[in-house]
Amino acid sequence: MQDHTLGTALRHYANRDLAEAAREISSILDQIYETAIKRTRYKKHVDVRVVNGHDPKKDTPVGECSSEKVLAPTLAEGFTNFAPEPDCSVKESCIFCDKYAVHADEEDIRKLLSLRYLIEELKVNMPSEGWVYRWSPYIYRIDEVLFEIKSKSPFLSSVITRVKEEVEFGILDDFWKDYHETLHYLGMVS
Repeated sequence: MQDHTLGTALRHYANRDLAEAAREISSILDQIYETAIKRTRYKKHVDVRVVNGHDPKKDTPVGECSSEKVLAPTLAEGFTNFAPEPDCSVKESCIFCDKYAVHADEEDIRKLLSLRYLIEELKVNMPSEGWVYRWSPYIYRIDEVLFEIKSKSPFLSSVITRVKEEVEFGILDDFWKDYHETLHYLGMVS
């Protein structure tokens, strides 16, 4: 099918070094990840508002919505049209909205890390390239938000580490735990 001799096939495809093949695949996936991130933003860093005090009416599954009365989600400055479009009915997309804010506290850290955990879980049942293009902007944005929390409140570094470990052991935020159970029931995560 490839129109070359058996000798050529054996020379180039037989006895491949698995470590080298793994490095090549890893390198390709890293390049796809970087491309997916670059195409969703025109600024290297997109600002994150860190707020104090929870208003239960403004809390979301990833932080806080600072919309006044009428919900009008809009991409935050720094994102391109290839970034996930904020939609109030798609809770994870809030992190790309210009009205998104986060609390520098354990509650919002757990929300973000729970979402990140779910996204990573989805990787198992999706083709790698499809997952990267769909979900890597979310992973990158969550990490960006957590970095902003750490820079505003350095004492929360240890909290982020502890909560990350707890989330990996299944102690998710209640909203994302329900979401995880639904995805598990549907066979999308294990």
